[in-house]
Amino acid sequence: MEYFTTTSKPSRRAVDCVIVGIYDRGKLGVAASDIDSASKGEIRRLIKSGDISSELGHSALLPRLAGVKAARVVVVGLGKSSAFGAKQFRKAVAAAATAISKTKAKQVLNGLTLETVANTSRYYLARHSAEAFGGILYRFNKMKSGRQPAASSLKKIGFAIAKKSHAAETIRGAEHGDAISTGVSLAKDLGNLPANVCTPSYLARTARKLASGNAKLTTKVLNEAEMKRLGMASLLSVTAGTVEAAKLIVMQYKGGGTEKPVVLVGKGVTFDAGGISLKPGLGMDEMKFDMCGAASVIGVMATVAQLKLPMNLPRSRTCRVAPRPGRAILSRACPGKRSRSSTPMQRDD
Repeated sequence: MEYFTTTSKPSRRAVDCVIVGIYDRGKLGVAASDIDSASKGEIRRLIKSGDISSELGHSALLPRLAGVKAARVVVVGLGKSSAFGAKQFRKAVAAAATAISKTKAKQVLNGLTLETVANTSRYYLARHSAEAFGGILYRFNKMKSGRQPAASSLKKIGFAIAKKSHAAETIRGAEHGDAISTGVSLAKDLGNLPANVCTPSYLARTARKLASGNAKLTTKVLNEAEMKRLGMASLLSVTAGTVEAAKLIVMQYKGGGTEKPVVLVGKGVTFDAGGISLKPGLGMDEMKFDMCGAASVIGVMATVAQLKLPMNLPRSRTCRVAPRPGRAILSRACPGKRSRSSTPMQRDD
């Protein structure tokens, strides 16, 4: 996605769609007021006729308003102006994005960034917008056969700003939101894949692909023999009853010089049948989501790499299921030490 800013009046921008908002009791937002003036009161007339609602999250798409250069205007309800904070802003942008996603719009201008949002900077207005659009436009089509659905036609999102000096902060927020959306989408993709596809080996390939071509990001995958030599009996006991071999995936992002690292560990059980506490059949298919901790951390690594953050981030994740309740496991807790566990297994819900 490309991002841009403009100090031009929303009514003067020849984009495919402009997003504006209205508050309770007919109060117009900044961009809505401009559109209303350019269209000689059309927004107020539609409010009066009940065709536009100020209810938070309600949206209406208006094509070809006279006096407005944009092909469409999406008017979204903002609720009470006194209660308009970051949460309400995100909901309003998401509602507008939903309406726009049903069109063939390629370039959108978000006029809601001109609003005063409680305790929210221009950086966060742009970041929230990029994240909201990313979430609404996300689609999982990887397991569909035949002709794939057409991807979204949206290519550019613009932000209305009051001063040119606000541009850098706004673009920075949008780029950060875009990177977060990239990581979230990757995590969703991994979570949505069926367990016979998203195996430990598949996760390992995904991690390696993410590190490919990135000098700051490396991926190392340990197999069961290597884990056994390290004394990782507890982990290996979890995979003892599976066909798929376990993988220990270690990803390291080095962008912070000598700075102390942040360590993330994600659980990656690619399918948890429940062992002795067999999961009910009704929700059995959802046990593929037991690897979402690992998926989330892989998503974080994707975001960090895209943003080229000045930090060090080593991370590991593990995969799969199967110890018997009450079994004693001799495992190395740290170099030179061993720990013994004979605690009965509990249901991991």
